[in-house]
Amino acid sequence: MDVNIQTNMLIKMQYTHLNAPTIQDINNYIHDFNVTGKGKVRSKKGKIILKEYNQKAGGIKKIKIDNTKYEYNVDDITPYSNTQKMMSLVYLTDITQNCISIIYDTKKSGGTNAFIGGVINNEECIKCLDKKKKYKVGDILIEIVMKLLKTSKNFEHINTLELHDTSIKRCYDIGIQLRYLKMITDGRTYYSKYGFKPKKVKKDYDKENTRLTDYKIFKYNRTLFNTNRCLSNNDIGNIIKESMIDDNEILFYKKVVRSYLKNHKIIDTSMFIKDMLSLALEQQDEDDKKIICGFISRIYKNLYKKIGYKEYSDDCVWILKL
Repeated sequence: MDVNIQTNMLIKMQYTHLNAPTIQDINNYIHDFNVTGKGKVRSKKGKIILKEYNQKAGGIKKIKIDNTKYEYNVDDITPYSNTQKMMSLVYLTDITQNCISIIYDTKKSGGTNAFIGGVINNEECIKCLDKKKKYKVGDILIEIVMKLLKTSKNFEHINTLELHDTSIKRCYDIGIQLRYLKMITDGRTYYSKYGFKPKKVKKDYDKENTRLTDYKIFKYNRTLFNTNRCLSNNDIGNIIKESMIDDNEILFYKKVVRSYLKNHKIIDTSMFIKDMLSLALEQQDEDDKKIICGFISRIYKNLYKKIGYKEYSDDCVWILKL
């Protein structure tokens, strides 16, 4: 029996915020290693009982985002749960892989929430009808989902969009967590630029009274970025020494980064990481690009902590009011 691996995984795991990182990791591996989207369920003994779900293929759709038209392919799926449905935007060229999945409460359930179950940044997910337009696939996928939730009658009962921030940036073939990277470079997380914020609670500290709540951390980090994101060149040099960089990355540090540090006694950490990312992008040689990306991946979390940014909890829920 043929099954869609990603779809079956989401249905069987019953998406929650606790397993959202695991689901996104599996989606990333399926994408990165070109795992086929279909598989077969096999059993030597006994019966296999799969709960039924109805699938209605939506086909190719067109949508306008900021006066630019895009095409996307939608699969509307009703899981065996009577309280939730799932809509997936899938590859234009191959509908066996999900680009972004939305799990949403049915009208009958009385629920009003929708959840993003994972995002894959791949050029095959959407098509821009303006060939000269430069865009980021992940950004447009989020924009499409937000517009659909706000304008479609199917989602008129939905007033809150939630997610667990598992977003990553691909630098060569290395995944860098955007909740750290974007905080250093832009003073916000990837999703906060769309208006997502950690769920508010009345108290400032967690149940154990040991750490700030995620919403307070969000406010604290924003203030820190706007007031003091600079470090001395000695501080950054020490971070690099303490990080587990390999021999090739050490050579890159000696040839490029060390002179950069010598020329800047006080360093804007936002510009420093942006300069490193730009340098990686400029490389024509793939090995050189991999070395620089590896270097960034070794130091960015330590840099985040040294600046003084606080880390969000593992189960932090990000919410957007529609």
